[in-house]
Parts: sequence; structure tokens; C-alpha cells
Amino acid sequence: MDFTEEQIADEIKKQVLEIEIREMFSDKSKMCELIEQFKKDEETRFRRYQLGAKWIINKGLKKQNERGKPLVNMEEIIAAQQLANLIVLIDEETINNTTADEIFNELCDNLDKTIMPSALVESRGLKQLISKDIENIIDEVLSKNEKAVKEYKEGKTNSINFLIGQAMKLSKGKANSHIAKEMIEKRLT
Repeated sequence: MDFTEEQIADEIKKQVLEIEIREMFSDKSKMCELIEQFKKDEETRFRRYQLGAKWIINKGLKKQNERGKPLVNMEEIIAAQQLANLIVLIDEETINNTTADEIFNELCDNLDKTIMPSALVESRGLKQLISKDIENIIDEVLSKNEKAVKEYKEGKTNSINFLIGQAMKLSKGKANSHIAKEMIEKRLT
């Protein structure tokens, strides 16, 4: 079976990401658990590897800078299982990035590495809202902001950002902003 250059490049990227993620943790058995959580299908696995690598690089290095000392091992900041759980919650859109960032910071600052993000999300009611709840919020936002609705219909498309902001405010950050935007656009066209 012949592979295209693109397929070969994708496979190399997958392997490099897996190696990079593995190298950030000292306990290889925990790393295997993280990788097992990422495996679903090829597309999901690669997307989760990328997401995990971004969080390790962006958030991990930020935490390292905050601590003022070099990061020898990612598990000084967050356990592999915690990170895997967080990545799955983000990937499945159970939580949004703002909530994920708050949870990540809390886990990094907590010495108890057995606390799972999913438990924090559940106990604090941090799951993103479902479509029906967002619809009710959109109804309220549109009825309370007639000026922005009128401006949007007159061609000032930037006013949708204000309406999305109002929906996010009303939902206390639990609405998925992409779904809110789609619903608002649908209602206004």
C-alpha cells in the first residue's frame, strides 16, 4: 500500500507528538494511561495529542515561568492522568477553554494530584450548557438588546459580538460561544 506524502507527514507528526508528550513525564506507566485515554479513533487521537501538546507547551511553560525555576518534569505541575482527563473534557466540549484554564491553574497549585478535573466540573456544575438552555438565553438576550439586533439587521455585523458577549455573561460563561453565535445568526437572518 502506497502512502501519500501528506499521510506520511501526518504519521510522523503523530509519532513526534507522542514522543514529546511522553518525555514531559517521568512516570512512563502514567503516560501510557494518558495515551490510552486519547485513543478513540485516529482523528480523535491526533486531535487530542495536539491539544495535549499545546497545553503542555503553553500552560506548562507559563507555570514554569511563574515558579521561577526550570521545569524538570511536567508532573511537578500536573499529573498525567489529570491532564488526560482535562484534555478529554475540552475535546468533548464538556467545558470551554476558560473553565479548562481555571481548572488547570487550580490543579497546578494543588499538591493533591489525585483530584480529577471531571470531579471538579461535576461538583461545581461547570459543564457547558446544552442547546435548549442556550436557546432560552438567546431569547432573553435578543429581547433585552433591541438596539444591537436592529444594528445587526442594518448591516453592522460586529454587533453580533456584543450579543454573544451578553449571552456568555447571562450564562456565566457556560454557553458554548460558537453555538451561541450560530443560534443568534440563525434568529437574526
